[in-house]
Amino acid sequence: MDRPHHGIFFRDHAEALAQKHDVAVLHVGVHSLKQRFKEKQKSAIFEQNMVFTIHEFGLTLTHRNEEKVQTELMKTAFNAYRKLLKNWGKPDFIVAQCSLPAGELAQELSEKEGNVPFGIIEHFTFLEQQIHQAKEKRRIEKVYSSASFVGCVDKRMLEFLPESINAAKGKVNYLPNVISADFVLHNSSKKREPKKWLFIGYPHHKKGTDILTQVLERLPNLNITLVGEGLDSVIPVHGKHIKHIKSANRGEMVNLMQTHDAVLSTSRTETFGMAIVEALACGLPVVATKSGGPEQYMDNSMGILCDVDADSVVNAIQFVQNNADKYDSGEISSSIIHKFGAQNYIRQIENLVHASKVI
Repeated sequence: MDRPHHGIFFRDHAEALAQKHDVAVLHVGVHSLKQRFKEKQKSAIFEQNMVFTIHEFGLTLTHRNEEKVQTELMKTAFNAYRKLLKNWGKPDFIVAQCSLPAGELAQELSEKEGNVPFGIIEHFTFLEQQIHQAKEKRRIEKVYSSASFVGCVDKRMLEFLPESINAAKGKVNYLPNVISADFVLHNSSKKREPKKWLFIGYPHHKKGTDILTQVLERLPNLNITLVGEGLDSVIPVHGKHIKHIKSANRGEMVNLMQTHDAVLSTSRTETFGMAIVEALACGLPVVATKSGGPEQYMDNSMGILCDVDADSVVNAIQFVQNNADKYDSGEISSSIIHKFGAQNYIRQIENLVHASKVI
């Protein structure tokens, strides 16, 4: 792909499963001619890290007609699926990332192409935009009624989904994102003084960039690298201690985490907090605000969870800086990998598939 870091955690799921199972990814989309020219994405078939991938893109004259777009997307999905059948045969099971539109496509493929069972992995960031709209809610209800299971990357969804979608009752399971092996700490266990900090995000209220600005004003000597498009427009460089990087691909992000000592998150809302988990996998202590995701996996050995305000964040940073001996890189890494590593993810998916009694 021309945007190799776009939706990368979806691919991490596939590459984890490929360590034990044959896995193929169908990546489908519908573009206008303008988008096709701008994004330069073409249909393709290739293999990468033991995952067979089919990119298939349809064309539409307009995105304003939702029904026409949906029809073209379905047509594109069937074209991709037929290529899958030709090259690798009929799948045993389909895992769809998000109920709309992927789950809907999986449901259609299942019904019209041999009744292949499927499950959904739901991501709250996408779902919260859809579930409050009556039309989308009916579509989700239909998808869930046919799905073998619904996996949720956020524990908060375990209660929220069954209360909102009747068909979700009895099918919802906690299934967090998986850590890519790229971020696993390979060095021996060590404790480091947190001199160089890292922030990953973009200018938005939910990312708490206003809080970050206040923190940096309070800690003018904090050595920090800010990674994210647009951060330089809202957080000016006041001296040599702040560095801006507009974007970073997977390899560059791994290198950044390996060359920094701690990570800061000032978010008001995090469904999971993948960047935080990746930092922990690299053995970095983290200061994170209580935003939903981090509370589900962080403990005192990994850093500090603090309230969502500048005073609390400043105090947490200073505590981590003054108590470096409390944070062991090896222990931080091994603890988070035990929770979110590939082997645990494979075991969870296998249990869900077998529990559905379809294989």
